[in-house]
Amino acid sequence: MHRLFTLDSSQSLALPLITVIAVAVIRLVWWQYLSGLRGPWGLVAIPCVGFPFLVILLICFVVVGFVTIRSITRTRSVLPTLLMFGGIFLALQIPLPTYDTPEKQHFLAYRADYEAVVEIARSGELAPCQRSAFVRPDEFEPPPAYAYVSAKHCIRVVRDDAGGLFVTFFPLESFYHHIVYTESGAIEYLCRYDPYVEQEIDPHWYVCEYEWN
Repeated sequence: MHRLFTLDSSQSLALPLITVIAVAVIRLVWWQYLSGLRGPWGLVAIPCVGFPFLVILLICFVVVGFVTIRSITRTRSVLPTLLMFGGIFLALQIPLPTYDTPEKQHFLAYRADYEAVVEIARSGELAPCQRSAFVRPDEFEPPPAYAYVSAKHCIRVVRDDAGGLFVTFFPLESFYHHIVYTESGAIEYLCRYDPYVEQEIDPHWYVCEYEWN
């Protein structure tokens, strides 16, 4: 029994250590891949996310299983395997790097202008939207001096008794990704299911994303 938790040589830890490092690297690369591959998803998520994830997961299970069997049979000890699983657990706990969406980057670059437009919307001085034949009563043109805060679509302004003022901007896309200001800080009214909150900028500003048309 004692031999199960001892090692004759530290060389037997080399392969489990390589496996731990490989898992950590794969996790980081996968996160970077997902960060750059934004929605909308729909059925495209199957070949772009679901299938690759299952393949990677299967390969990891096969490799970890192979290393486990090889370590136990060659060293007659479970110590390398225990250290490998402990290392994998720790590798999965390492915080991933933060990622700012293009919308968040745009907002941070022009935050004062976004806030100025919110104040104009609050005062009711925005002109009705003129970009389509069908004009919604809650859509307004951004002021010419601040047109870039919603260059792809008209600004949407909603007033709710419970949530207060909601202002939606479309700076980079006309539909799938947008920036929402919420006066009360509650975002569930506009971005709870689809769209959902992709990234919180601060308690009053959010990036929301649609997954479907």
